[in-house]
Amino acid sequence: MKILFFNPSGLLGGGERALLDLMISMRARVPTANIHLLICESGPFAELAAKCDFSVSVLPMPKTLANFGDSQLNLAAMNSERKKSRWLLSLVGASLASVPYLLRLRSVLLSMSPDLIHSNGLKCHLLAAIAKPHFSVLIWHVRDMIGQRSVISKLLRLVEKRVSGIIAISQAVRKDFERVSNNIPAVVVYDGIDLRRFNTSDKKRSFNSDRLDQMNSPFEDCIRIGIVATFARWKGQDLFLEAVAIFKSLRADLNVKFYIVGGAIYKTTGSQFTEDELKKLAEKLLCLRDITFTGFIEDITQVYKYLDIVVHASTKPEPFGLTIVEAMASGKAVIAANAGGAAEIFQNDYDALGVPPSNACALAAAMIRLAEDKVLRERLGKAGQATAIARFSRDRLGAEMFAAYQAFNIASKE
Repeated sequence: MKILFFNPSGLLGGGERALLDLMISMRARVPTANIHLLICESGPFAELAAKCDFSVSVLPMPKTLANFGDSQLNLAAMNSERKKSRWLLSLVGASLASVPYLLRLRSVLLSMSPDLIHSNGLKCHLLAAIAKPHFSVLIWHVRDMIGQRSVISKLLRLVEKRVSGIIAISQAVRKDFERVSNNIPAVVVYDGIDLRRFNTSDKKRSFNSDRLDQMNSPFEDCIRIGIVATFARWKGQDLFLEAVAIFKSLRADLNVKFYIVGGAIYKTTGSQFTEDELKKLAEKLLCLRDITFTGFIEDITQVYKYLDIVVHASTKPEPFGLTIVEAMASGKAVIAANAGGAAEIFQNDYDALGVPPSNACALAAAMIRLAEDKVLRERLGKAGQATAIARFSRDRLGAEMFAAYQAFNIASKE
């Protein structure tokens, strides 16, 4: 079986880390499979996949196409007619850029002759459906709430007949997709992680990364609370800052440090905060010295070892919540927005604390509760680690994905 994984970004966001873990697990399950990664830009993801001995090709996506997305429409709808006009111009530019890119993509796919194209990302779903050869089977690995994307959901419906099945990363994603279209069979396969990478048996808070020096030195005996996420606007860094301000107003006596870990790593225009935006908000609500911005950190395992409490603060229903699983696997106390796929990961007050999305007061209260109670932090950390081990090891991914392929009648060749 020749499997082509198709991904838009060359950077290492959660979707890319999850895809690489899937590829590694698939290789273990079907060692005779010919697995290839095709991505739309070079970067750390391509380099890491190559280090893992996967064949990697890069087909650079035009800037106008890479930058275009639904987020621009949402911003336009909230503002002026002028911005709506700009969005329409962006749409025209993206459409014109897509034609030669689709021709190049089809040429690449014809030359590679994959039995199966496994697309990972909304733009790749659409592009693959249009460009795929007749002899290749296509599945979409859906990692987004499609129903919230007004433009892309309509475009995907136009090409859905060319798709044999979808892999949803949670029940919430599957149900959301079926509200948009129930014509494609769907199977849920939860993401998995390499549990050994997140082993916290080494309790030393020591790092080689220069970016963590400001976190690590000088070492202080305090509680460290951090949000770990890309700067997508719905990931809740702004909500986290509001909650920190409430925390500080109520319990300034507690020796707690706060961290925003991540960066604006994707290219879609308007979809992300900039670090400057968040720093200005921090300065307005607090004082910049109250928050440490670490920037994007590639080896996220070191961050989890360092933090005592990890916050997930998504303001929209989370499709899954890889950060939650990684933090739980690291034995850390987790606070998570209790909605969407994230709610399928944990049991409130057993292996994590759940809070309502977009509720800064509830988030602040949960942070105060954990900062005050070391016993509770340790209990949640141990229970969370047990949950991660039992449910979210990447070792199960290959078998579950191959079973999904079989359910779609596309796994006849091993």
